[in-house]
Amino acid sequence: MLTQDEMKAAMKLFQYVSDEETMSLAKTVTKDQLHLVDKNEALSAILAYTESAAQLLRRKKLKREVLFRYLHGEGVPVAPTADKHTIILKVLDHWGSADYEPDFSMEDDDGNVSPLYVPLNTEQHCAAPQRETQSTVDYQAGDSWCNNALCSTSEDQEMALQFSHWFYRLLNACNPIYIACDSTEERFGPQHFFLDARISLLMVNGEASHVESAGTSDAVCKILSSLTNERQLIFNPNLDASGVKGLSDPHGMRVVIVCGTVHQKSNVIGLFEQQFGLVRDPFSENKWKIKFTRVVMSSKHSSHSPTLDFTRRMLSS
Repeated sequence: MLTQDEMKAAMKLFQYVSDEETMSLAKTVTKDQLHLVDKNEALSAILAYTESAAQLLRRKKLKREVLFRYLHGEGVPVAPTADKHTIILKVLDHWGSADYEPDFSMEDDDGNVSPLYVPLNTEQHCAAPQRETQSTVDYQAGDSWCNNALCSTSEDQEMALQFSHWFYRLLNACNPIYIACDSTEERFGPQHFFLDARISLLMVNGEASHVESAGTSDAVCKILSSLTNERQLIFNPNLDASGVKGLSDPHGMRVVIVCGTVHQKSNVIGLFEQQFGLVRDPFSENKWKIKFTRVVMSSKHSSHSPTLDFTRRMLSS
């Protein structure tokens, strides 16, 4: 349930939301089981039946522009180019909503799931040790890592590019009609993942969506390899700076975010965005292994090579 402070703050937020949108959201939250006559009743119902501030802000009807105007009105600075997920973090921080659990999804107003680089459940809000970086990036890692500790250097970016080339070459090789890998190359398998590796896969086709998740290396490997082996898909990542982002944190984890096109035989059937968390495994010669991954695939198309900026806007719209 929302705290009293969160409720007061949410009431101020809804000053930026139209009566029509508020009434519509209230019907969704209550499953249209209440007869609500005005915005005040609708808002009371929304707050009463919302489990957390994060759940409220993820609602699709609370658009990015609304949250941005709210923060501006509160005197909280945020970059005009920030995506909705980053703005949600700003709002939650402004509300003092620090203790919320990591999640792999964003729930829209129809109960469907869409991607979210989510707020993290961190025990500290202290300033993380800083390294010299080319840029500081506000992406989320999906585990208990302080979000403001993630940064990007040229070394991170180079590793992300090399990893993306290596990973999709192996994954695509599971497709029986893909011949880029010869018989002497290593094969895609659970050995590339930690035993407790996790995956969240979202496939969106128009209004329909399909979600899969798993929490073991074998299961993660099976879900990913089935895309190329059974469905005979090919992932073509955009291997330049606009399509791959490399990040790291002071604890040694690397985060790779990559986007590209999805092909089936000679047809381009959609776009994808995937995120990886990589950690060295001290029990496997200190090799990098995948700790978690999130994949979003959409049947939407782009007239040009997809970029992370494009896929982020597309997948959050």
